Amino acid sequence: MRVSEQDRAQDGISTGALLARRARTFTGSTAMVTVWTLLLAATLLPCTARAQDATWGANPASGDWNTAANWSSGTVPTGTAIFGASSRTAIGASFPTTIGTMQFDGAAPAYTFTIGGMQVQGKGIVNSSGSAPTLVIAGFIVFFDASTAANAIINNTTFSEIGFGGTSTAANATITSIGSSRVGFAASSNAGNALINAAGGMIEFGQSSSAANATISSSGSGVILFGENATAGNATIANTGFGQITFAGASSAGNATITNNPGSATSFGDASTAANATIINMAGGGTNFSDTSSAANATIANRDGGATFFSANATAGNAIIINTNTSSSGGNGSLLAFLEDSNAGNATIINNARGSFSANSSGGNARFINNAGGTFDMSNLSSAGMTIGSIEGAGSYSLGGKTLTVGSNNLGTEVSGVISDDVISSGSSIVSGGGGLVKVGTGMLTLSGVNSFTGATTVNAGTLVVNGSIATSSLTTVNSGGTLAGIGTVGATTVAAGGTMAPGDSSIATLNVAGNLAFAPGAFYAVDLNAAGRSDKIAASGAANLSGGTVQVTPMNGFAVNTPYTILTATGGVTGGFAALAGPSFTFLAPTLTYDPNDVFVTFARNNVSFASAGQTRNQIATGAGLDSLGRGPAFNAVAGSPTPAQARAAFDQLSGEVHASAAGTMLDESRYVRDAVLGRLRQPFGRPDGSFAAMAPFGPQAVAADGSGALGYASEPAFKAAPGAAPQERIMTAWAQAVGDWGRTDSDGNAARLRRATGGVISGVDATFEERWRLGFAGGYTQSLLNIDDRRSSATINNYHLALYGGGEFGAWALRGGAALTWHTIDSERTIVFPAFFDTAKASYDARTAQMFGEVARGFAFGKMTLEPFAGLAYVHLDTGHFSETGSAALTGGGDAFATTFTTLGLHGASAVTLPDGKQLNVLGTLGWRHAFGDVTPETLLAFSGGGTPFTVGGGPIARDALLVEVGAGFNFARNARVGLTYSGQLARAAQDHAAKGEINWKF
Repeated sequence: MRVSEQDRAQDGISTGALLARRARTFTGSTAMVTVWTLLLAATLLPCTARAQDATWGANPASGDWNTAANWSSGTVPTGTAIFGASSRTAIGASFPTTIGTMQFDGAAPAYTFTIGGMQVQGKGIVNSSGSAPTLVIAGFIVFFDASTAANAIINNTTFSEIGFGGTSTAANATITSIGSSRVGFAASSNAGNALINAAGGMIEFGQSSSAANATISSSGSGVILFGENATAGNATIANTGFGQITFAGASSAGNATITNNPGSATSFGDASTAANATIINMAGGGTNFSDTSSAANATIANRDGGATFFSANATAGNAIIINTNTSSSGGNGSLLAFLEDSNAGNATIINNARGSFSANSSGGNARFINNAGGTFDMSNLSSAGMTIGSIEGAGSYSLGGKTLTVGSNNLGTEVSGVISDDVISSGSSIVSGGGGLVKVGTGMLTLSGVNSFTGATTVNAGTLVVNGSIATSSLTTVNSGGTLAGIGTVGATTVAAGGTMAPGDSSIATLNVAGNLAFAPGAFYAVDLNAAGRSDKIAASGAANLSGGTVQVTPMNGFAVNTPYTILTATGGVTGGFAALAGPSFTFLAPTLTYDPNDVFVTFARNNVSFASAGQTRNQIATGAGLDSLGRGPAFNAVAGSPTPAQARAAFDQLSGEVHASAAGTMLDESRYVRDAVLGRLRQPFGRPDGSFAAMAPFGPQAVAADGSGALGYASEPAFKAAPGAAPQERIMTAWAQAVGDWGRTDSDGNAARLRRATGGVISGVDATFEERWRLGFAGGYTQSLLNIDDRRSSATINNYHLALYGGGEFGAWALRGGAALTWHTIDSERTIVFPAFFDTAKASYDARTAQMFGEVARGFAFGKMTLEPFAGLAYVHLDTGHFSETGSAALTGGGDAFATTFTTLGLHGASAVTLPDGKQLNVLGTLGWRHAFGDVTPETLLAFSGGGTPFTVGGGPIARDALLVEVGAGFNFARNARVGLTYSGQLARAAQDHAAKGEINWKF
């Protein structure tokens, strides 16, 4: 609609011209003329000394203030006039009257004063009574100095005037100004908490006066005027009827709340400001800003037909303007209009009705939120176009033939409404041509509607995202610093040097061009692509003219190797080409651009640099070779995209599956738990106090069978003498059980990563003695081992089920011990594989079996109460692992490996029996030895990627070739045929450590 005075009048809205005329009626220079005349006249009143005080008579002859006989002192007071109980409460004060204080005592009734002319220059009204005095002003009354109107009721009659000067205050008075009467505040006076009504009269604030916290209303043709440096303070002002509120000079609306009801208006002129006020324009009410006035930080709400106008260099400042239309009657909506030379400043405008810019107005840096049902109209500008900070929302935008430059406030916004060439005139829309859009600023503007403007679209800065359509735009130009993106349709497009075209909106997508496409030298085409073979694409219905420019490629979670990505199609054909292809650097790839008559492709082809060449460790080299032979798949693609060899090596470490080899090494190494338990049992004596090792083990039943001479059957023998042979004994059967808990680690050998392990379980058995010197038995048990390889994000749980047969004999001071064992394993492994562009979890469950044979020969010696036993041990361990196939995209297959390791041990056992005060015996033992391993001490397993490729060998954490064995323990007989023991056992090597705690109980029967 082309805004005109007649149109606005027909709409039932107070027009800008009408508001301006009202504002000009009260200019900054004339507004306070009556107040100043009033105050000047009052200061010229003749007055006597103000020291005269008097009390109004109880029964005065008349109600005349200026009759001396009516006062108790016989003198008319000029200081303090005191009013108490009196038969006359209607008092007339004719011109001239001067008083300092009007004091009402507690017994004072309700007095009514008719005042022809009075100036108050003391404390003013002091009321201690319960009744408020009424002052009817038939001429004028002026409060000076720090005087107060207290709670008086002050009524102006026609042509009368009430003035406040100095620092006086209206306090809690109720003031009514009717007809052509006036109420004026000047100097530093204030309205306090008064109730003031301009019922056809005028209320004026000038100089530095303030409306303070007053409640002020204007009705009929009442006028409220603020001039010079006056402020509305925190007042609540209601404007009704044809009331007018005017701010002129440098006055301010402060923090006031102003409501313009139907037919009323508030005007700001000169350099006045709405400050932080709240202004509400109801239907038919309005606010006008003109000259150089500003809405500042005010909140302005137009409701159901309310209006706000800006004209003549006025600005919306930083205001929040809410332009709503919630009427269900179908009547006219609210209006926000920017007229000649005005601008929207930095305002935030929330529009649900009509928002228009005409003449040569501007949107400044304002944020214009145009909600559904709202209209943004700039079709009536007299200039070629305008700027605005940002636009957003589902409302309509009418450009006419003008160009809108948007984005100067750098916000990111979305317009889902329609931007058109429509011209709003006389209440209807007509089609005009040439409306254009220019994007500036660093923010992002998203157009998600189907727009119909036909002028040019220019992106000078920031990002224009077209998720809807601007297909009707004559030409879209992307200049240096600008980016065109989206998933919708644009018209013919040219990307200039420094400009960027980037299909998609935070995801891979296609941007359509309804027409021809051109890339100039120095232009950029930004393409995202992924491992699934999808990429951003431009689809042009016309021809694509490529005069150079650079394609910038960004992989999103990887990409497909040797897969052509279609990044541009043109129905009208492709001519020319791009000058360069840019993106991440690659160690194993050679990205290339290729063309056919209608398409442009990007392909990431493998170069001649092998994966294995990037490896440094045996596992890295082997894994790289295995993956390279695979030649496809997510893991292959992700590694192929490694920018550096170091990143590739980190990926090989994650992919290697070394946890399977380390699990094999752990099963071989931990085979010792069964044989240590069995050999420890065999070292326990055969029930004789003179056995070759009567006190060696704390877990045996030896003390139960000992005689009174003590635990060491040969304690009385000379030192360094071999222990005597065994004496005949009856057959003894013993049940035993040993609990073990072990914590250990194997450090990295430069190939496999550091391994942490924890093992716990129970091994138990039953045995019997035969023919005085032999012991035979069997044992079984369960242990569980937990493995963690932190640097490989790998872990495994190994459940072990043991079965063993054992036997031993003593031949004088010599002892021979041995056995065989089988262990069945179930392994559950899990690997979390994480490196750039790749994430996977690989799991496997499989079986394994360990068989071992072991033996030990020892010679015992007695040294007083101590027994020493040099020994030599030998163990052969064989492990077979089952086949497995992991789950996951980087899954491995393997298994079927066999391992053989031999362990030799040389060392010394020692024991001593200690008799406790209660006569019971405590056996203390220790072992110190050297264990040597040979054979498969570095476990290796053959693996392959489940998708195919060449198998490769991966090594795990090594078994220590040489280790120091340390054992310290004690045993105690708590019953004649029962015994308990506790032992610490350690295995210490240069790059590995294990620490175990063992507890055992024996029961002889």
